[in-house]
Amino acid sequence: MYNQEIIYSGVVRFVAKHDSSKSIDATGDLTFEWFPKIGAVFKGRIPGYPNVHPPTVMEAQHLELWANGLMVSDVQITLIRHPLMPLPGEPLVKHWYIEASCDNKTIMGDSSIQVQKLEFVVPNLRSLTNEYHIEQEFGYSFVHLIVFRDNEVEVRIQEMYDFDQKMSQLNSNGGYAATYFGEASKTNSKTFSLREERELMEKLATFFSFLNGRRTTPIFIQGKSEGVVYWTDYSHSVADSYIPIDSWQVLNFPNRYEAIWENFVHLWEDESERTFMKFILHWYFESLKSQEFSESGIINAQTGIESLYHKIIVQQKKLLYGKDIESIAASNKIRLILSILNAPSDAPEFFDLILKKIGQEFPDAPAVCVKVRNSLVHSGKASSRDDVETSKRLKIQVLTVLTWYLEMGILYYFGFEGKYWNRSRQTLQSQYDGEIVPWSTRLK
Repeated sequence: MYNQEIIYSGVVRFVAKHDSSKSIDATGDLTFEWFPKIGAVFKGRIPGYPNVHPPTVMEAQHLELWANGLMVSDVQITLIRHPLMPLPGEPLVKHWYIEASCDNKTIMGDSSIQVQKLEFVVPNLRSLTNEYHIEQEFGYSFVHLIVFRDNEVEVRIQEMYDFDQKMSQLNSNGGYAATYFGEASKTNSKTFSLREERELMEKLATFFSFLNGRRTTPIFIQGKSEGVVYWTDYSHSVADSYIPIDSWQVLNFPNRYEAIWENFVHLWEDESERTFMKFILHWYFESLKSQEFSESGIINAQTGIESLYHKIIVQQKKLLYGKDIESIAASNKIRLILSILNAPSDAPEFFDLILKKIGQEFPDAPAVCVKVRNSLVHSGKASSRDDVETSKRLKIQVLTVLTWYLEMGILYYFGFEGKYWNRSRQTLQSQYDGEIVPWSTRLK
């Protein structure tokens, strides 16, 4: 399990960004830490008291951290302690103590060198396949390997050798652990610049997170050529601490990632689609993590569905124009989405409280879901409180149905036509082969 990893130990130099004549050396450790927040942190000491006075350098608004003659990162000083002000119980010392946090662009090595291959690990990525691939590079072994290809790159990821042990620990304790190893290379045998590496890693972070149902990202990215590591990128996107959740993907459906990766890459190349993709996935992740706090999850899922309505119904299908776009009732927006998805508006048979509401006063599941959502958003109004009895079990059922709608809508947006885990079936994901998405015409 991750707590911290030492990136570098030894002498570093703090340099004023706009005045390189102002600098000071320190000795300590540069570590990549996960708590209380993810990122690289330097902790060490500045010797030479009383002749050295660090604050004269640290007063600079912008500082750089250098090691081995190369810039590592822009930094912000978070703590500097005077030698005559030790912590309680500690003796007086003859050095200053310093802590500094690196920004999100942290590189060890010469990042100007272009490289043939990128190697990385992915934390907290759940199992994505139960298919085995025979790996012969170091003798015969069977690994869970997934390959993504497009016109420019080939990406290979496989479960770490101790994947099951790590997942067991994550399920028990949460936190972070590297569960996948990955590598990327250019399909045309060209090399990666640092800029291209960062663009690819952002793309992979978004795609892996979508498969995972929780935010994750490639980390500790090594730039290599002919087996030599020339630099390591310790920059990062957001990675969520582990909680067990159920995502849409099904382990027993082979060769299902290639098509969705192709569609994903096509959308990613369009800046407006890339922005929408990140936006809609944000609401998806927020609704999934809120399964134990159904109130916020319901609001998050409904917000995501509203966004899909504007994207699919209004922008792509052009089914509505003018004032009708905004004046239409929220439940009708959901019904329009469901009609495009070829999905029913009736409540699934396991959702007894929603079915009861339909039988009493509401026409279908979207109407019940919207009423429950409105009772949460407008809880101060007596009419909203009286409209729907929002028991905890009813709210959980509504959240499950809305998350199901949102999940299907996102898969449709990505052009997916394979099998998915239908969460409305109330079947354990590990015991379920999935079902074809209702809009598919190719696999039925």
